[in-house]
Amino acid sequence: MNKHLALLATSPDFMELICQQVSLSDIHIQPFLIQQKGHVPKEMMDHPSKWEAILYEGSDVEDIQQYFSIPVIQLQVDDCTIMQELYKASQRAGSIAMVFDRKRHLAVDLIEELLGIQFREVLIRKGINRELLFRTMAAHRVELIVTEECHVREARQFGFQVSTYHCGIKALEKGLKEAAKAIELRRKEQYQKEYVSAVLNYAQEGIIAVDEKGCITAVNPVAAAVLGIEVQHVIGGKAVDHLPNTRMDQVIRSKVSELGKLQKIDDGRTILVNRVPILHNGSAKGAVSTFKDVTRFQELEKQIRSSLYLKGHYARYALEDIIGQSERIREVITKIRLYAASKATVLISGESGTGKELAAHCLHQLSERAKGPFVAVNCATIQENLMESEFFGYEEGAFTGAVKGGKKGLFALAHGGTIFLDEIDGISKQIQLRLLRVLQEREIRPVGSSKILPVDVRVIAATNSHMGERVRQGQFQGDLYYRLNTLEIEMPPLRNRREDIPLLVDFFLKKHGRNQVESQRISVVKTKEPATAVCDISAGALEILKNLQWEGNVRELENTIERLIALMPKDGLITPELVAEAMEGSDSWENEKNHVALPLDGSLADLKRRIIQETLLQCCGHRKKTAERLEISPVHLSRLLKEMDM
Repeated sequence: MNKHLALLATSPDFMELICQQVSLSDIHIQPFLIQQKGHVPKEMMDHPSKWEAILYEGSDVEDIQQYFSIPVIQLQVDDCTIMQELYKASQRAGSIAMVFDRKRHLAVDLIEELLGIQFREVLIRKGINRELLFRTMAAHRVELIVTEECHVREARQFGFQVSTYHCGIKALEKGLKEAAKAIELRRKEQYQKEYVSAVLNYAQEGIIAVDEKGCITAVNPVAAAVLGIEVQHVIGGKAVDHLPNTRMDQVIRSKVSELGKLQKIDDGRTILVNRVPILHNGSAKGAVSTFKDVTRFQELEKQIRSSLYLKGHYARYALEDIIGQSERIREVITKIRLYAASKATVLISGESGTGKELAAHCLHQLSERAKGPFVAVNCATIQENLMESEFFGYEEGAFTGAVKGGKKGLFALAHGGTIFLDEIDGISKQIQLRLLRVLQEREIRPVGSSKILPVDVRVIAATNSHMGERVRQGQFQGDLYYRLNTLEIEMPPLRNRREDIPLLVDFFLKKHGRNQVESQRISVVKTKEPATAVCDISAGALEILKNLQWEGNVRELENTIERLIALMPKDGLITPELVAEAMEGSDSWENEKNHVALPLDGSLADLKRRIIQETLLQCCGHRKKTAERLEISPVHLSRLLKEMDM
């Protein structure tokens, strides 16, 4: 790498010597002659960034250095050159003085013995009375002065003969080596500075550094923006004076890191802070603090979740949305908790309306993939000829009608999360084979593409059919079934957990009743009529709901409650008659009417109660018909129903 040097010569002889040197390796030297001591040429002052280092022949190197931020290398005249000048001077005069601007460690006695001469060594220090110095030398009968070019005029004014010396090739070579080292060191320092600056400026975290006294040495733009400070105003100042709750001084004293600490700043925001001491040989030489604006990360997380919500790829339900306290439903909840911690595929089986998708949502919410997408798809609703492109995506031009730019498949959309395949038994054999490969290899190939894409997806499948029987009949791939059935959850039908029906009824009454009341409140503003009371259900009506077959399970129960609320009278009470009216014609109602079974055990009061319930059910909740069939008066029936809290 080329090096650009400026050379300041104080003697014309040295200047001429430099100009004669044309082979100086890859080093480019531009020489300048200083006409007056300490005077820097204008060209150098106008373009200071042009040079990487300066070689200086003079002695007042500190005066030159103050003008530049680059290294200034002082050229040293070698002892051999000085001895040569002394010998020449001895041929011209008997009394000689060697005048220096800087202290040299000459072996005066040895030189005198070798050359057979005697001379005085005189040092001109700063601030010395130069006139007195030269007069003193004259008083000691000094005839000739050997010195640098800068003292020639002054020495001649006092009547001395003058012999000058200047740097030679050896001094230049030595200076070039020192300059090369200084340049390389400066380049490394500059690289380190730029590297650190890049880290500070482009880091997404706030970074602040302090020295061992707690004074701020570095602040990156993120830290300045978060804390609302100006870098130039705080550099060099005490951290405790500029940073709220800094604690960096405590970290320096204790030499113990503080990681993951939450800290409030002046505007009420919260930052997550790490404070680490800078240790050297067991001593704390400073500390570094890095921090993140937690508020910003919360906003980013909210944006990501909002994006998933807009696309519908999120889990809407949690474990608390599973209503029930029966033994069967508690078993389901236990399995969900256990299986959520696993990465294996899960097969959820059960009749339609039992809550299979609800269980899938809960599995995702409790898993380590909860922050990833949750893609739910009903396989029965996708046309068979489109299923492959929907599942695995396609490239542009893969088939007629393909969207420009191609399309991501459902598995790609679920990357990093969960895909829920409802009614999995509805997929074709071709897709079954493709799906088996995805589960085995964890990779997909979009339609029309030669690229294989890795996918990180957990698969949860659901079915309302007997998959084992379908495998035996050859309607479903056995290998795929066993892959899907690694873990299994069976959702119980509602008729097998009747003790949960009152809880479900109460939940749906509150859920849909609240909407009904709010809707009627809006109408009150327009009609000025009194609003309907909050809905309630009589014990008799609830007893009827508990004893129905519920062929459609929880979904049918919810639809029924919503229908009852719509038919509800102004008093807000759901009665057995209202249940009969709402359920008329449904499979659950007709099956219950045609299958009346009276208990043979229990007390007479229990039997009496059961007879009235079943008769009321057969008469579709009509009290008059029920009384006629029981051969009692309607008034008597009303009294009995009231006594039984029906």
